[in-house]
Amino acid sequence: MAHFVADPEPSDYWVPKISTLAIPSKNGKAKINVWHPGAAAVTLRVLSGHPRFRFFPNDRGKPHKSGLRRFVVEGLITGDQIAVFDGIGNQITAWLRISAVAIDKGTGAVPSSHNSRIKPHVTIDPFGLNSGNYPLDGSKFVAKVDAAFGRVIANPIGSLIVNALSGNVIILFSEKNNIGSHVDENPKTGDKTIQITYDDFIGSNKPGDLLDETIIHEFAHHVDGWFSDYDDIGDGLGFHKQDFFSITATNVYASIYRRPLRKDWVTGVSPMPQKYLGSAGEVKFCHAHRGNFGKVRTAIGAPLFNSIELADAPWNPFD
Repeated sequence: MAHFVADPEPSDYWVPKISTLAIPSKNGKAKINVWHPGAAAVTLRVLSGHPRFRFFPNDRGKPHKSGLRRFVVEGLITGDQIAVFDGIGNQITAWLRISAVAIDKGTGAVPSSHNSRIKPHVTIDPFGLNSGNYPLDGSKFVAKVDAAFGRVIANPIGSLIVNALSGNVIILFSEKNNIGSHVDENPKTGDKTIQITYDDFIGSNKPGDLLDETIIHEFAHHVDGWFSDYDDIGDGLGFHKQDFFSITATNVYASIYRRPLRKDWVTGVSPMPQKYLGSAGEVKFCHAHRGNFGKVRTAIGAPLFNSIELADAPWNPFD
């Protein structure tokens, strides 16, 4: 039977020795070693199934030494239990308890999740604050995120996009500042997640960088099904294949609040070029990105596209 191995691994790592695992990492990443001499892919699972976990580079143990696989994961806290499963779902290790994590704040330091006061199917979960030394109070995280979500719902574009998404949504705190906010979906429950980092939570007045703008941006990714075939057309804007709708819809949203428009994904939260501002710029943007708007219509469906097109906003190139 496969078994977990300490890190750094002993010279006789093929001999089972550990029954619990302490994680000394100060950056939130844990190296998990597993002895499994077979060549088939294996998967690490966490008993709680909480969406705070992220694997590097993926959830299949990367060969480290002969018979030894390595997983690198963020989000583990004291008390979690992990096990390894083979490609057809058979458990091939015993459950291993995480006995300590160096960056834990301690059990009970962070409040449990709360349903949004605005949309009960949206859950705000501060659980990731258990990791790291963030100067955040969990209750304040919940309150500020819910207030930002209220601002989203009060905006006609925000309301259209949020209401277009069915099922449960979990907005949770993530320690993953290296990758910024992002979205995912639980393959078992279908629950959709939006992970907010500390930098996202603090935000700034730069285009697209307020907390509510981050939230609507990530909702938009869910609404277009994480579509990833948008085109860069050589006009100086780069959308990383998957951020045309999320950024453009957020810009329409932001214009209603008289906020500056964001240029693109490639340059971060920089301002939109002058050529695409104002009424003339809106028309120019619409014509230049006609192909991308066609892809948006297909990805989100004609009814939602048409509703966004008809929305009254100072800048709205949907057509």
